[in-house]
Amino acid sequence: MGDGVLTDQVGFAMAEYMHTFSGNLHTWFMYGEEGRAIIVYAGVNHIDPEQGELIVVRKGTIWGNYGDRIKFPTRSGRPEVIDAVGKRLIIQTEMGEIFYFDVPAGKFAPSLSATIPTMTPGPTLTPRVTSTFPSGDDVTNNMYGANTWPINKDLTFFISPVVDEDWFHFFLPSTSDVVISLRDLPAPYGLVWVYDSVVPAEWGQDINPSLNDKLIRIQDAEAGSYLIGVVALTDAFSSSDPYTLRFSTE
Repeated sequence: MGDGVLTDQVGFAMAEYMHTFSGNLHTWFMYGEEGRAIIVYAGVNHIDPEQGELIVVRKGTIWGNYGDRIKFPTRSGRPEVIDAVGKRLIIQTEMGEIFYFDVPAGKFAPSLSATIPTMTPGPTLTPRVTSTFPSGDDVTNNMYGANTWPINKDLTFFISPVVDEDWFHFFLPSTSDVVISLRDLPAPYGLVWVYDSVVPAEWGQDINPSLNDKLIRIQDAEAGSYLIGVVALTDAFSSSDPYTLRFSTE
């Protein structure tokens, strides 16, 4: 896939950009300058499912910065990245149209060979060709496949690599005051939580890019399922020093 890899291991969470973007299972991923992740999500606008869109993230994480959201020139249905030459993606839509997207420029190109100026300012890309996504994930990065964990217990896990997202499911048996805490941070991590009702709705987050503890209090939280996401907010992470997450009613 050119200088990157097509992978299903980079999840687009926050209820698929708060229910305005529906992405494909696979995304195009590469490492740029200083090991930073560059990710291209291909999908459609929920309001107009014939309008294809790309979301291009250049900082290795969507949190606090969703990246550039780019519409396709024509309304030709859901797009899919089918190949790449270098950093130029070849994308086919449901209606069979072929588009070329230049990642450094952040623009569609008329052909594979046409020259387009790189974005200014923009990253100086140093490609690292990979065939598989980095390993070491210890918790699912898919919010809809999150395992159920006990409440009132400290949970220690790792963020690794920087694009890792850790998702947890908690079941609250009765209406209670709840405290969600994220402590012992080895790097600036963020706390995102989503109430899992029939249509998932975001209720709160703490994405302050610091090493301070993250804390969210919910008074009279309704009984039911809660999804909690832990993510890196910068390019820093640790595969040896864990964070501590707690969903507490005590």
